[in-house]
Amino acid sequence: MIHFDKYRNARFTCRHFGISPDTFYLWKKRFNPNDIRSLEDDFKTRKPHSARISKHEMLHFEIIRQLKKLDPKLGRIKISKILEKVGYRISSSTVSRILKAVRD
Repeated sequence: MIHFDKYRNARFTCRHFGISPDTFYLWKKRFNPNDIRSLEDDFKTRKPHSARISKHEMLHFEIIRQLKKLDPKLGRIKISKILEKVGYRISSSTVSRILKAVRD
């Protein structure tokens, strides 16, 4: 901030210190000359207020797990087609995500 106060040119300051203008303006907004700790990163403000919750029921997870257990060679597309025949409409990419979650 001392460099910026001296030259009054934000772009020049960014080039001098090798930072992006977005970072500079974030720091400029956050900067308090009376408190040097004002530039420290506050991890609490980065945390999302709510986490995404899966809209698929545990029943889907269980069915997909059972199908994969019966035939380990089944892929996401075949599982998706089997589920569609039974009456569950789940995309193959969602089946892939569920398979990944079941594996972990």
